[in-house]
Amino acid sequence: MYYSTAEYLRVQHAIDHEVRGSIDLPVFEEDDSIDGDRSCCAVLEIVTTKEKLDFDLEINNISRALLAVDLRITDVLRAIFHAHRLPLALTWIPCSYTEEYSGNQTIRTNSIKNNILNPNEKPVLCVEESACYSSDTYMQGFIRASGGHFLEKGQGVVGKALQSNQPFIYHDVKEYHISEYPLVHHARKYGLNAAVAIRLRSTFTGEDDYILEFFC
Repeated sequence: MYYSTAEYLRVQHAIDHEVRGSIDLPVFEEDDSIDGDRSCCAVLEIVTTKEKLDFDLEINNISRALLAVDLRITDVLRAIFHAHRLPLALTWIPCSYTEEYSGNQTIRTNSIKNNILNPNEKPVLCVEESACYSSDTYMQGFIRASGGHFLEKGQGVVGKALQSNQPFIYHDVKEYHISEYPLVHHARKYGLNAAVAIRLRSTFTGEDDYILEFFC
């Protein structure tokens, strides 16, 4: 509550909910490198309603607990998915597509984006199915449908988050026009409602952007 809005963007929310302390711990990727360097893939934040001079004891206890369960970022996403009883969570990764013309047909080829795009390639986002979660087998159909599409900057909540570099929330994705969200007809079929998208940037792979999309 002692921060200004410029120093801490969520200060008013903290005041409204009587949040007084914040403990933030880095989550590292598994160390597979030769030189022993590890990249920070996430930050675990725990907030408290107690005001203290330090949280050294709490940090030590949390660190030991995380080491005991061998925490991984996929476990964090799975925990969020189940804790909030979400019907669907998708992970979008940077890709590219190339358009080729054959007779009267346009053929699009998708591939994982490399750092250097040739003039015929366009950067887009594609679903990584191995990092998606659904509440039942029925919702798996939406994941498969998403796998056959890509999203450009500005399309759907995913494209909006990529465009604004801020978390983006929309109250009902079924209200989008298909030009705004190419998957809207699938969203209507599977009865999806509100969605939030969060943009992550990987310093480990350069300046690639990844988007986490949660539906409720």
